[in-house]
Amino acid sequence: MSEETKAEARPSVTDMGVGDHLPMEVLDKCIGQQVWIIMKGDSEYSGQLRGFDKQFHLILDNAKEYKLAGAGAARTLVNTLPSLMLNGHHIAMLVPGSEAPRAAGEL
Repeated sequence: MSEETKAEARPSVTDMGVGDHLPMEVLDKCIGQQVWIIMKGDSEYSGQLRGFDKQFHLILDNAKEYKLAGAGAARTLVNTLPSLMLNGHHIAMLVPGSEAPRAAGEL
């Protein structure tokens, strides 16, 4: 099966129920799609998932980094990067097929 056929056969993350799949399957289906990642602490990232490994270290393209100023505070866009790698041990939650909600003042 060619790579193009595999990509066409792969269902969209937004079409699948995440509860029906194992974590590695969900991440595999997210490759090339937008994801929103909430880290332990006060950081959040959004970008296009390029790849991952078995420890859930993630590589994002066209990434945006957000910081929270405290409980209930607005998120602030602090950095835009062409690509970055996130340590899987610090990821609290990943939202497939989603971009982070707009930060205060972001266009």
